[in-house]
Amino acid sequence: MCTFYTSERTEDIRDKPIIRISDSSMGVASIWCHIILNGSYKKLCGTEIYLDIPQWLSVQLDSNSSLEQRDHKIKWNVSVLLPAHDNKKSVYTEIRMKISFIRNNLDNISIDLEPTINKKMGLEFSTNRVTIQNVG
Repeated sequence: MCTFYTSERTEDIRDKPIIRISDSSMGVASIWCHIILNGSYKKLCGTEIYLDIPQWLSVQLDSNSSLEQRDHKIKWNVSVLLPAHDNKKSVYTEIRMKISFIRNNLDNISIDLEPTINKKMGLEFSTNRVTIQNVG
């Protein structure tokens, strides 16, 4: 499960948070991401979660070794998020991180972002969307 939220009080996978990037925010806005991994170690291992980022945005990530940014994509390597596990049967772990978006132009643009998962066989993936608005 991957949930985007603006404050811990408003964390709800059914909610679609909206963040606005404007001059008053110095061209930067942030969102929190909460990932819960629960299930078979074997099925989760090798899984990656992606978030496509439009070219009018740049991203600043927390110093988290499980995240990569390349070619306008954020990638979570689930194998790195999984705890060391002896029996390799069932695992549970959670991680929270902050993602900051920096606008690259002043146009009024809006986009809904939703992560995708590369490995769907035998996995259930729940998520919400985040709307990013560039307000000139």
